[in-house]
Amino acid sequence: MKELIALVVASALAMFFLGLYVLQRLEPLSLALLLAVAIGAGMAIENYDTIAKFDAFGRDKARSVQIQDDSIKKVRDEGVQQIRKEADEQRAALAEEVRNINEALTSSQQVLSDLHRESHFYSNVLGAQSDLKASLAQDMRKINDGLSNSKKVLADLQQQSDFYSTVLAAEADDRHAFDQLKTWSEDQNYAFAKRAHAAWTAIAKSHNFPMFENVTLSWHAGVDPSKFSLSELENMYASAQNESKPALMEYIAVKRSDLPLVARDQFLINVMRTDSSLSAVTYAGVYFSQINNIHKTVPLATDYYVKWFNDNRESIR
Repeated sequence: MKELIALVVASALAMFFLGLYVLQRLEPLSLALLLAVAIGAGMAIENYDTIAKFDAFGRDKARSVQIQDDSIKKVRDEGVQQIRKEADEQRAALAEEVRNINEALTSSQQVLSDLHRESHFYSNVLGAQSDLKASLAQDMRKINDGLSNSKKVLADLQQQSDFYSTVLAAEADDRHAFDQLKTWSEDQNYAFAKRAHAAWTAIAKSHNFPMFENVTLSWHAGVDPSKFSLSELENMYASAQNESKPALMEYIAVKRSDLPLVARDQFLINVMRTDSSLSAVTYAGVYFSQINNIHKTVPLATDYYVKWFNDNRESIR
């Protein structure tokens, strides 16, 4: 129906415009334009629904665009508000942090100021202490020097006391003291080396002659000492008093010729090496020289006798 109406309207308009041209009322150009208008009018009538749809679509699209714009604006406004809110909160937190930092800096400055004052105070105290320490150190050095001198004096006195005690002990028949005097006399670093040598020599000379020549052994009635073995006699000697040792030594070494000479020599060497009595050592030297026919004028030549025995042991019968 719309097509028919469009055709009629377009045809009517075309005929009208052609009539005007025939009557020479229109120019050819004008006629062409009007014919185009007529055709357009027909087409418009024919496509009215489509145009209407496009118009409605345009209006709907405009409304949709408007709605979207409103939504976008709403979202944008809400986002801006949220951003502003968060920014405000961050500014507030930052301001609070800045305040805390300022307060901490103020407190630190106060602490530094206090420390500076205390440092100045302690510097003065330490300066005074340093002076006091220096004075005390000087006093301590003096005291230590005095103590060192005192210790040296005491050490010297102790050394002198030990020397004279040893000399007295050697003179009182202490064989170990006598040997100590010899050791000191050979020590170049010993302060009293010369005195020790002189004391040792004097004591040795004093033992050149037997001091118990008239001492004899008294055996119990019914005891025959010739029946004792060398081992038994050595045990008797080990338990004898110093005063009895020379006589018992003479009996073993000289009078018991039935015992092997090398065994009697070994007995005398043991006495010279270990006996604590200097007199016993002297007599051992005397009897050792006698039974071995050694012409040695110094009975206390212990080292000589020991060496001689070791060199001649195999030839002694």
